Amino acid sequence: MLRIVRVLSIVLAAGLPAAAAAEDFTRGKLLVAAPSMPDPRFAETVIYMCVHDTNGAFGLVVNRRMGMVPGDAVTERLGIEADASEEPVPVHWGGPVASGLGFVLHTDDYASESTVPVADGVAFSTDSMAVADLASGRGAARALLAFGYAGWSPGQLEGELARDDWVVVPAEAALVFGEDPEDTWRAALDREEVAL
Repeated sequence: MLRIVRVLSIVLAAGLPAAAAAEDFTRGKLLVAAPSMPDPRFAETVIYMCVHDTNGAFGLVVNRRMGMVPGDAVTERLGIEADASEEPVPVHWGGPVASGLGFVLHTDDYASESTVPVADGVAFSTDSMAVADLASGRGAARALLAFGYAGWSPGQLEGELARDDWVVVPAEAALVFGEDPEDTWRAALDREEVAL
């Protein structure tokens, strides 16, 4: 059964603190694992950053697709009642934290009770209605379902950025919701002209 995200202050943070400069944070951008990434769990990953402020950071891996699963199979497996279709839903590994938690990352042309806007037309939702709508074809124009997330405690991501473990890249829709997620890592690094 899909566990619904309750109140996680890091996930539901409503923006950057006034004292912090927006350019110091990665919210609404992509974190792309550097070729020298020391953590094998994140080798060649691309993470859409949903939250990043002085309380920590939270993002979803967008280039580790586990499969294209028929919508009706998704809702059946998660125990969600919906008139889901057989149209495939992209299901991703969202990160190593809380693999039982589901997130729908989507364009902002859709909203449910749990929807949190991020930046530049992208939002995420955490309720079963968002999953049902995605599986029924009533969701956003572009979306993916991710299980688990990548999370950092206060200051942890800043340390990893200082070590050059990550490259920060603008979050273009073609990278976030791309048809070929296996090519996303290389494409993102190419846009920043990072040598492999």
